[in-house]
Amino acid sequence: MSRIARVAEAFHAVGITVWAMALGGSALAAAVVFPEMKALGPALPGYASYTGDHWMIAAGHVGRKVFAISDGVELGASAVAVVALAYLTRCGFVRGWWGALRWMGVGLAAGLAIYNGLVLAPRMDMALVAYWEAAKEGRNQEAAAYREVFSAEHPLASRIKGTSLTALLLSTAIAAAARKNSAPPPCTPKEQPRPG
Repeated sequence: MSRIARVAEAFHAVGITVWAMALGGSALAAAVVFPEMKALGPALPGYASYTGDHWMIAAGHVGRKVFAISDGVELGASAVAVVALAYLTRCGFVRGWWGALRWMGVGLAAGLAIYNGLVLAPRMDMALVAYWEAAKEGRNQEAAAYREVFSAEHPLASRIKGTSLTALLLSTAIAAAARKNSAPPPCTPKEQPRPG
């Protein structure tokens, strides 16, 4: 493998790693913040007229920032990983069935990252902000309605995160297996015999 191909492979590996860490880190943060905030049972002065769960609003403010950062990192890291993999494919270092399987994993995760970051997350954020505004003004029924809209989307968001992480891990395993079992690519330069 040429030096530039090694660099591309390194960029791809870093992209995949950062991407997976963003997915796993945001899930871990949510798993810690929401139960802890529920246990604390805060009463928020700014939401004194709201009769619903104040801990959910407090945890949501933290979670919103965590997931916004995570979504941005996922989009950036996915772009790096896809561009690097495209270069490796063009040069013949990723090919055949191993390459197709690798692309399936990365492509699926990238498609989900784009849908989540550009479609689902903004839609959920609009419902979340509307929920908080209604709760702050004491419009409890309206707040509950917006909370239901947000909650209805949450299972899909969780499935997207889980599926994306699984696809990235499988793609990484496929890449490792491909390196072990594949012959050198056809574009690898070979030493030519010197003219006698």
